[in-house]
Amino acid sequence: MLHSYYNGMTGKFYDNRYDAIVDKFHNNQSVLFYYRDNEYERVNWLIEPKETLNQLYKERAQQIRDTYDHVVICYSGGIDSTNVLETFYYNNIHIDEIVCVGSFSQDTSGDIDQNHNKDIYSNVVPTLNMMHLPNTKKTFLDYTTYFNNLSNFSLYNDYGIEYYKYIGFYPSVTYLFWYDLPKFLNLKKNSVIIYGAEKPFPHIDDKGKFYFEFTDASMMSYSKYDINSYARVNFYSDPESEKIILKQHHLIKNYYSELFSMGMINCRESFTKKNSKYLDVIHKIIYDTKNPLTYVSKKGSNSFLSVRDSYLPKKKNSDIWNFYGKSISHMIKNYNINIGTKYTFSTKRYYIT
Repeated sequence: MLHSYYNGMTGKFYDNRYDAIVDKFHNNQSVLFYYRDNEYERVNWLIEPKETLNQLYKERAQQIRDTYDHVVICYSGGIDSTNVLETFYYNNIHIDEIVCVGSFSQDTSGDIDQNHNKDIYSNVVPTLNMMHLPNTKKTFLDYTTYFNNLSNFSLYNDYGIEYYKYIGFYPSVTYLFWYDLPKFLNLKKNSVIIYGAEKPFPHIDDKGKFYFEFTDASMMSYSKYDINSYARVNFYSDPESEKIILKQHHLIKNYYSELFSMGMINCRESFTKKNSKYLDVIHKIIYDTKNPLTYVSKKGSNSFLSVRDSYLPKKKNSDIWNFYGKSISHMIKNYNINIGTKYTFSTKRYYIT
């Protein structure tokens, strides 16, 4: 089992995250996100690897290349996937296919981030044009074209308006497409799709100890990926890349520990992702990208409708909007969901000090 939800008080496992939401947020139960716990409990998180991060990135890329016949990188133009792409490219590790996904036909212009696509226009296209990749297939997919026929989607066919129970973290219709991505790419056996999830977000407890935890928002953002016969891997945060997780968190811990000891910062809030400067700091610590991003899309605050689906409310006569509306209404009615609330689950804590 890769991921699920379980009750820390009773040991109960949940069939879907919405039953878990009821117990955690309505009944005040201790419900945790299970993400590869058995593998991660065996790791000694206190020991920082001796290798550099770039060495570990290269090892991870080569391990994936040696394991699979057809390697696909999902490239969004963000910093995480850019680092994945550069790791393969600058280490001369062959990439079979690069996939970029967006609601491109719904944009009125490529100069504004109307539906969260400007990362593609500003970062992806120039970078791929610069790179010499004659033997790599470059695939740009407009997922909205598939909405002309809802039967294109497995979750629609299997569960109807209850698809949201089985899609992963976000119920927005973008993820109907991501669930079926191997099918739309027409992948062969022994293929792998690589996601750049997720950058580290360590924490400090009340005793000043550093720890980290995985969240379902990060690990299940592009659907549940332990499905069908095609592998989907997280480049940074699968057990096969545990040294990357270790090294990243220890480097960040070392950086902030020094600032604490020098009296330059004294508030734990300055060390969390709630601080707008935090991402700028950790990007410099954990990524050594050669192609700086020229644009960074803002993250959406709505966990029910993704930024890339912002066009949907303008298409209220479409089948996909009507289907989505019925599904969300069903969710709210049956689970007493507050659509303005982001229901996030975390795993157990893994201490690095």
